[in-house]
Amino acid sequence: MIKKVLRKIIFVVIRAFRNIRYKILRKHLINKNPSIISSDCFGGIASHNLGLKFNSPTINLYFNKEGFFTFVENLEGFLNVDLTEVKDSELEYPVGRLQFNEKTVDVFFMHYKTFEQANNKWNDRRKRVDFSNIYIIYLTAFVSEEDIARFDALPYKNKMLIADKNPTNSKNVVTHDVFLKKDYKPGEILTYKSVFSLKRYMDDIDYIGFLNQV
Repeated sequence: MIKKVLRKIIFVVIRAFRNIRYKILRKHLINKNPSIISSDCFGGIASHNLGLKFNSPTINLYFNKEGFFTFVENLEGFLNVDLTEVKDSELEYPVGRLQFNEKTVDVFFMHYKTFEQANNKWNDRRKRVDFSNIYIIYLTAFVSEEDIARFDALPYKNKMLIADKNPTNSKNVVTHDVFLKKDYKPGEILTYKSVFSLKRYMDDIDYIGFLNQV
């Protein structure tokens, strides 16, 4: 019983210090209203850390590689069509599908219980996208030269590809050693470094400086 109470106290203290750290970081953010289009939860977590409004529908979800590239290559078109539910999905969470000009993109809502809930959030947030203030973020543990070339060709000024390596020395690629861990698990870069750490692995990346670019 005592150990359980102590663990709870320690957790509360650590959470308080984490919140203080993020409040301090917010003072360095100049761009207060970006639309972050992210391939996974990086954009949502960064927005939450910085106290930003979710000006993008890509919150609490993920895309596969081809889906994300297709989505951002035709962003305005896909944001103007409605999601339909993939009812034959074998996953435990809802999956939505977007179709635009014979192109199809599946959206995986792993943090939502129902498609209705996911669809409502998607629709609310897609209306907030500011096409003059867009920031593209793509994460991958295994990047190829072809992936980088395709990413570099995206028609956006502010974009960041976070990967295990940068074989082409692209200015848009940021590397992180966490991807090189033998036991790396998908999404681990978004987790805290330990139960006592104030920093997530993603906090090693200067996403505040990235968002401050104009």
